Amino acid sequence: MRNSVITISVILLMLILGMFSIIKQIGDINQQIDVCGERKYLSYKLADELRQSSDDLTRMVRTYTVTGDTLYKMYFQQILDIREGMSPRPENYSGVFWDYVFPGNDRLDQIKTSDPVSLRSLLEKAHFSEVELNMLEEAETKSNMLAKLEMRAMAAMEGRFLDKEGNLIRTGEPDLELAQSLLHSPSYHRIKAEIMQPLDHLSRMLEARTYQEMHVMQDHQSKLVIWAWVLMASIFIWVGFSFFWVRTLPEKSSAKLNPYKTYGGKSLVIVVIAFCIIVVTTSSWYLINDAEQYERNQKGDQLQAVLSTANEIINVWADNNFEKIDRISENPELLSITEDLLFLKSKGGGLLQSRALELVRNHLAKEMENTDQLGFFIIAPDGISIASRRDTNIGSINLIAKQRSDLFDRVFTGETVLIPPIISDVSLKKTDGDTKDKEATMFFLAPIKNRVGNVIAALSIRLDPGKDFSRFMHMGRFGDTGETYAIDKNGLLISDIRFCDQLWEVGLLDLGKRSDLNVYVRDPGGNLFERHPLPVNIDAQPLTLMAVNAIAENDGRNVTGYRDYRGVMVMGAWLWDHKLGIGMATELDVEEAMTTFNDIRIAFFLIVVITVFTSLFLTGLLLWLERNAIRSLQQAHDDLENQVEERTKELTEAKDHLDIAMSASKMGNWIFYNLENRFEVDVATEVIFGMEPGGFDGKFESWLAFIHPDDVKRVINSMRISRKSGANYEDEYRIVLKSGEIRHISGRGVFIL
Repeated sequence: MRNSVITISVILLMLILGMFSIIKQIGDINQQIDVCGERKYLSYKLADELRQSSDDLTRMVRTYTVTGDTLYKMYFQQILDIREGMSPRPENYSGVFWDYVFPGNDRLDQIKTSDPVSLRSLLEKAHFSEVELNMLEEAETKSNMLAKLEMRAMAAMEGRFLDKEGNLIRTGEPDLELAQSLLHSPSYHRIKAEIMQPLDHLSRMLEARTYQEMHVMQDHQSKLVIWAWVLMASIFIWVGFSFFWVRTLPEKSSAKLNPYKTYGGKSLVIVVIAFCIIVVTTSSWYLINDAEQYERNQKGDQLQAVLSTANEIINVWADNNFEKIDRISENPELLSITEDLLFLKSKGGGLLQSRALELVRNHLAKEMENTDQLGFFIIAPDGISIASRRDTNIGSINLIAKQRSDLFDRVFTGETVLIPPIISDVSLKKTDGDTKDKEATMFFLAPIKNRVGNVIAALSIRLDPGKDFSRFMHMGRFGDTGETYAIDKNGLLISDIRFCDQLWEVGLLDLGKRSDLNVYVRDPGGNLFERHPLPVNIDAQPLTLMAVNAIAENDGRNVTGYRDYRGVMVMGAWLWDHKLGIGMATELDVEEAMTTFNDIRIAFFLIVVITVFTSLFLTGLLLWLERNAIRSLQQAHDDLENQVEERTKELTEAKDHLDIAMSASKMGNWIFYNLENRFEVDVATEVIFGMEPGGFDGKFESWLAFIHPDDVKRVINSMRISRKSGANYEDEYRIVLKSGEIRHISGRGVFIL
């Protein structure tokens, strides 16, 4: 019984602990939801501080250039110093702080401050994702660029100007007109807009990420609530069963160890324990699968969010360049020069020495000043370059017309297009200062229309894909293996990747070469870093699952895993951008994506295995102990039965001998049970009273009927005195047999109270 109670208690304790564990998890999720909301608020506040500081700087510098009050210049510098962590940070430094600051009410000396800390440090501690931090860094970089332009305007107010090396050391007369024009120029408004664009994207991304996180936590919480109810029901069922089982134990203990009486109870216990084990293992399997799917879907959501953000950033960047090149191509001066160049071409030459070429180079040099644009082309309808930054390109078939004739033709229908990275026709200066032949280059291509709207030529602006294009792709990198890259319609990489060193190592890419335009996104058939050989003809291998779907314009994701261009199993999300004509993908190694889940799964599996084996061990131990106990008790019972049987036989023989002896000596004995009014006599007494053996009916009145009438009163009185006093009973009386014979009897006895 004790072992049964212990087993019941252990299982009940496990159920209760499981219940408390789930309740704790529900409470923890509530706290996480609260923390998520607080982080969202803090993130918005810090991101807005960056925006507000830019607006405050603009207001201060513009006010300074209008009023000449140096206090506004001081306020300008103080805003910068606080943002950079060079001055103490005011407490409650909210978005409206500087709205209350003006000469005569600056209250700067009275406010409480805390230790200096830069806005960048606060942003890094605010649990932003890598992509979000990259967007904030981009906005901050643009804001610092704008601050330099604003400092240039303030310097002009003081008669200081840029020298040839870009330092504000050249002196002259203060130029108020220059200062104000700098603060209201198209460049100023362009940079201002470039600050706000990533902040706007960040705001939407924060909203989407926070909503997703809270939705996932709430969904998980709902499932935990269901499991809490299941465990609660299990506890009630187990308590009810335990009550029934414990109540049957005393009856089974006193059942003289008949195995048929305990078989049903044992079977019920085994069935219930087996049922509990099945429920535990099934529930565990379901929970593990549910948790795995939840983790994979969460990673899928993260991949799609990163991909969507990267694609949106690329599109904003492209839209800005579309706007710029359209504005340039629509310039009447450029149209006039282009018409002159086309006329010279039609006459058969003279382009290199023409005044028109010099004019267009000067015109476009001003447009491309302080930009990342590397050069330009003006291309005739037949694909011949009629103007370029380099003489060597003029008069030959343009590389765009050669390599992307489909996009080139679209321009002459009036459309502005992006030319994704293609093989460059000349050596280009790379971002590291080195020059490399046959590297990737990219263009934006716009139509040049005459006064009646007909396309007469195409204008292209050359860009280095290793700069903004790759930088924006790199913003989609996260963790140790997460990356975002772009492909063309053939599955060729058109952006740089993070695993060039690995591709060099396995021979998939020539040492020192970039990946863009050199690697097709093909499935090598196995992990190249786990001794899978590189296929002899890699070009015969199929494209990866991602590339096949992206090229087919089947936007989607895969969280079960597929091999990438390295043969490594990855999760991925992909899309095809119709406007830009490129495919984009964000991928993450499955091993990294599922690291946390795999650790949890192993720990959970060990707990379940230990629980099941403990239950089986305790059950087996209980049955073994019960079986041994029953066997021992059965043996003891059998031994006792044998001893009782032998003793009974001995007592029977002794009684027979005693009866013979007493009969021979004419002695008998009787026992009177006063409370029950029962009178027992032996055979010798029956013989003395003249009865047949077994003929006495056991009644006291029947015994009194044999006593002589004159002696009855005295006998009863003598028995009463002996019972009350505790003295031995002694008396002599006469009995009358049924035959009428009178016999004299002497009785001796003792009363036992």
